[in-house]
Amino acid sequence: MNTSYSNVASLVNNSKNSIHVEVNELNSTLYQIKTPFQLTYIAYNPDLIPQSMNITTLSGKYSHQYTLKLSDVKIQYDKRILHFHDYFELVVVLDGTMTQLIEDKEYHYPAGSCCLINRSLYHSEYYTNSTRVLFIGFSAEFIRGLFEDCALADFSQEKDILNSDFYKFIMDDLEHPGGKTYLDYIPAIKNQTSTNLLHDINSRLMDILLHPVFGATHQIKGLFSLLISVLSDYTYFHCTRMDLEQTADALVFARISHFIEEKYGRISRDELSGLLNYSGDYINRIVRKFTGLCLFDYSMNFCMKKAAEELLYSQKTINEIAEELHFSNKTHFYKIFKEKYGITQLLICASHTHEDPNMADARPREKKPDHTPFFEECIVKVVGEAIGNMFPARISAGTRTFPQLGFNRLIIRKDGKARESWIGDEHYNVENPERIPFGPVDPEVGVIKVEDMQGNARAIVMSYAMHADLGCFSYEISADYPGYACRKVEEAFDNKAICLFVAGGRADD
Repeated sequence: MNTSYSNVASLVNNSKNSIHVEVNELNSTLYQIKTPFQLTYIAYNPDLIPQSMNITTLSGKYSHQYTLKLSDVKIQYDKRILHFHDYFELVVVLDGTMTQLIEDKEYHYPAGSCCLINRSLYHSEYYTNSTRVLFIGFSAEFIRGLFEDCALADFSQEKDILNSDFYKFIMDDLEHPGGKTYLDYIPAIKNQTSTNLLHDINSRLMDILLHPVFGATHQIKGLFSLLISVLSDYTYFHCTRMDLEQTADALVFARISHFIEEKYGRISRDELSGLLNYSGDYINRIVRKFTGLCLFDYSMNFCMKKAAEELLYSQKTINEIAEELHFSNKTHFYKIFKEKYGITQLLICASHTHEDPNMADARPREKKPDHTPFFEECIVKVVGEAIGNMFPARISAGTRTFPQLGFNRLIIRKDGKARESWIGDEHYNVENPERIPFGPVDPEVGVIKVEDMQGNARAIVMSYAMHADLGCFSYEISADYPGYACRKVEEAFDNKAICLFVAGGRADD
């Protein structure tokens, strides 16, 4: 049988272990749980006459349905007394909007959002429109047992939950009870199935509690575990840990930041307003309060961060990146990128080397290890540090010739054609004893010096049209002549400047 929210009240009324009660108010400050796990479903419709609220509680041992009449008594549900639990409570807003009063602060929760309340937090809920909310209560023993089972799980992936915010929050409260914190969950924009998943899991939980059969206890544990997994998946939900020392505005700002980051900064004020149920002016004020920036400038930080990552990690063209980030033209993208980083393009050049072991030849039967992820990580880190450490500088340049080292390995053969030869090649003596090169040899050493505004050398860049070559197939690692040259240059500047060597010109031909 499949239980829906609409028929849960009637099913409870017909249940053998159900109790129906009419109450004028809920005046207890301490709510206690008598079973390891329970669900409380609240349906509120202010248009009904007389005004009332249906409250249905389901557990493994009992089912209660309360009808709280609001029009017959001089109380307002939105002014009900604050209460706390001896259990954890996960609040899931199914439809409408709920306002959560936690201690002395108000927090608004639209449909699809959730919050996890610990055992000592005074709170209350109220509703101003038609709303349906599910309260999932679970004891400390229940959740502790669930996590202990996880530690002994058959699949290693199951243990990933032990790194989640949900797990850390629960364990903090179990080990140090009395904390004034809670977790806020809001659905991700890019995955519209999150709300459907919540509805499906919760409906199945209700069905099991109303119609328990053999294995019901394990099914409840499994479904609740699935619910925790969904909430802990960043592709479904954004999670924010809130401390009561933080203001309600801090939660709004966290939600704004989550949505902006998810959309890489390309989200309008109107879109945020629709997602958060706050005016655009209020959203802009919140962003400025916490960042000192307007909403547009704050959003551009995320957009340019994504652009920089794409430039470094992907093979996409600038046009493709600009289009992906919804820029109308490349010129506008250039302008904003330059304002952010001070650069319009990042150019990385590389030369091959003969100084590392040739893994393919040395170990032909073994797969050559892929070091690409490592080098990508290093490049991103270094570029990020460089951008963060930029300083005003003066640049000067100069050249010297050094003909003693380089040579052109393309030589002219008897047939008049140029072919590559090596030092041990017999053709040196037979076909071209004079070693007449095909084309010139560039003996010039180019030097660029970077100084700070105080005249201190910070970097030296040398370029010479010959790559390092200790010897082919030696499987030795050596800095060769570039390393020696860089060391000597750095020593000349008391090791206060870094020296970089690049193989310039046609060094790889």
